[in-house]
Amino acid sequence: KKFTKLGRIHYGFVTPQSIAYSLKYISKAKRIPVNEYDDRLPEFALMSKGLGKNYLTDKMIAWHKAKPSERMYAPLPNGQKTPLPRYIKQRLNYTDEEKAQAELYHKIIADANREKEILAHGANYQFFKEEQYFNGNRKLKLNSTKHSNHEFSN
Repeated sequence: KKFTKLGRIHYGFVTPQSIAYSLKYISKAKRIPVNEYDDRLPEFALMSKGLGKNYLTDKMIAWHKAKPSERMYAPLPNGQKTPLPRYIKQRLNYTDEEKAQAELYHKIIADANREKEILAHGANYQFFKEEQYFNGNRKLKLNSTKHSNHEFSN
């Protein structure tokens, strides 16, 4: 922890939990002013405008551009894939044709995965999807309450 003229600066390791913690503040709704008589100033944020900039090394740009239809995602350390943030997509400067190819590729993959699930679950497919949905929401709620008061540090 450091103290500066601007206040306390906290830094730590980047983890899925610290990312979720930070995103809560970035994506929360602006509630001020509440009505036309509310004279409070609206909330504002002072944050880095180049977050993720160091991701786009020459090597990563080449990797994404080599197979744009298959690589419009960011690989995570655990092997999962996450959609590319808008800033990164804009910097990669995909053509309309590359975007269309990627959309078609992902639709084909999604359709194939859906077919596999239908074959695997048969008549119970709808129940399987509902369970998957409710379990996913339950995990999200558990994770958000588990980390809501957690301060991330070194």
